[in-house]
Amino acid sequence: MQIAAPAVSEVTVSSRRTFAFRGVLLLIFGLAEGGLVLFWYQVPYVTSSPLTFVLAAFLLADGLAMLVDSVIVLHRRGRWMWLAANALAGITAALIVLLAIRSPLTAFAWWAIATGLLEAWAPLSRHDGTSWRITMAALSVALGLFILAGPLRDAVRLLLTIAVFGVLTGGLRVQAARRGIRWIETP
Repeated sequence: MQIAAPAVSEVTVSSRRTFAFRGVLLLIFGLAEGGLVLFWYQVPYVTSSPLTFVLAAFLLADGLAMLVDSVIVLHRRGRWMWLAANALAGITAALIVLLAIRSPLTAFAWWAIATGLLEAWAPLSRHDGTSWRITMAALSVALGLFILAGPLRDAVRLLLTIAVFGVLTGGLRVQAARRGIRWIETP
């Protein structure tokens, strides 16, 4: 006897695909940032502007992905406000990183905290307690607070920590989204 799969709106599938895309962005960001930091360590006369550019490009791409998802959800009459707020945080952080070159890591830290809180607010407000989304949110907030607390004074170690965060959370996001999409699309 076959049991029918629960009806799930396309909004959920769209959001999970965006979640997977954002995970891939995090993976690329982590690998690129880590590679640049290691290159920077070997060639000390290289400026930090490529690192800043990679950071700004990631923040902008993440914000734009969330903006596209919020528009899709809005047209399907879903809950779009937290997506739009998350998009605004990413785009604003990218502009701050590009324009206020003195403190790109501080802008990144505040972005991590803001997106982490918004990421946690969505499942908690619906009382569905999606554990993978809350875990990603907690990691993001923890990284932001870690950067602001400043226990690592060495820029190379701090940037490598951010790169490892990107790779780990990117992989977790992709895996969580894959499982979610497979569950939705399997009858």
